[in-house]
Amino acid sequence: DEHADIVVRFDSSPARVVFWRGTQYSPAWVTGNGLWMADQSVEGYDDDYTWEHMNDKYNRYSHVRVIENHDARVVVHWRYAPVDVHDRRMNVGERDEMGAWVDEYYTFYPDATGIRRVAWTTGTLGEPVQFQESIPLLHPGQVQGDLIEAVYATVGNLDGETDTLAYTAEGSRSRTGFPENLSIQMHHFKSEQKPFIVFEPGNRMMYLWDLDERSLKRPGSSSHWPVGKLWSDGRTAQAPDRATSFLGFPISEPPIHAANGRSEIRSLYGMTEGPFEDIVVLARSWSQPPNLSVAGGAFDVQELDRSERAWRIARTGDGDELDIRIAASDTSPLVNTALVIENWGNAAVSARVDGVLVPRGSEFRYGYVNTLDGTDLVVWLRNEATSPTRIKLTGAPDAN
Repeated sequence: DEHADIVVRFDSSPARVVFWRGTQYSPAWVTGNGLWMADQSVEGYDDDYTWEHMNDKYNRYSHVRVIENHDARVVVHWRYAPVDVHDRRMNVGERDEMGAWVDEYYTFYPDATGIRRVAWTTGTLGEPVQFQESIPLLHPGQVQGDLIEAVYATVGNLDGETDTLAYTAEGSRSRTGFPENLSIQMHHFKSEQKPFIVFEPGNRMMYLWDLDERSLKRPGSSSHWPVGKLWSDGRTAQAPDRATSFLGFPISEPPIHAANGRSEIRSLYGMTEGPFEDIVVLARSWSQPPNLSVAGGAFDVQELDRSERAWRIARTGDGDELDIRIAASDTSPLVNTALVIENWGNAAVSARVDGVLVPRGSEFRYGYVNTLDGTDLVVWLRNEATSPTRIKLTGAPDAN
């Protein structure tokens, strides 16, 4: 159609996220100066072929839709079928023609972050399968050194231990001695905004390699994706005359959660203008969040839902005042609060943080989601704390 793409923007950052038909709708995080970071997404493979969204050159099986779009957050659903270069879908059985389909849900917040939740019917992907590969994209005419620094990435864990990966004269692929339990990566783009990913505890990070520094003067390593229409699942770029992709490292295996016939993985993506240490604090707030409790009997709280980086709170009785206590600490900090209050209704809301009124605006945002059971309220607050914090939400008669 004429308007076939989706762009998510942030009023606090020039970064944006682009779901573009040229990448088969694989979302790319784009810096303010136009540098693109994408992700390979789900890939299966055998001795002959890869099975992935990249091979769906004409988007026969890939599409996106907006689920939520309001002041507090945006939720986008990307659905696709992994296919090979012969347009065959993955793991289609003789009796069951469904095969493998992947649903990726992205929940974006105003702080230029987004949760990626990848879900599929358990057993349909088979083995082996890969879920993540960081892939910068180059415009025609660009070489790798136009986008990324010689020290190209920092990796780290929740304890704050870090190491770096670089383009060097030696280009070693046999380095050892990296910190254990690596779950955070940030790529050093030549931009004020740097793309990063946080994986859940239990993540396995691999391909921790230094690369040949001569590649900084070369185009991307592959030109079959994005936009390439040649039926190939791996085409080496010879010149910077077209869009290319490169890097791909490190690669992570996030832990898989399975229940009720479905499986999923979850990761936290974003762009930052701050140091790597800030990402470590954010990672702790998501991976080992503080305990949240509510006073009174009108509301019931669940644990933080990592798949949307929000606490879900259900209304179980009468009352228009929600009194929340969050036990933030150094090991379980609070970095921006997202709340989904189920069955709140259409009432407007005011917010106080530690007794101070926060006016609706850049620091306090909310929106509504209509469901079959009622209307949910989604609240987002820009706040950071390493000590106990109190949030009080009070309803008003009419939504504003």
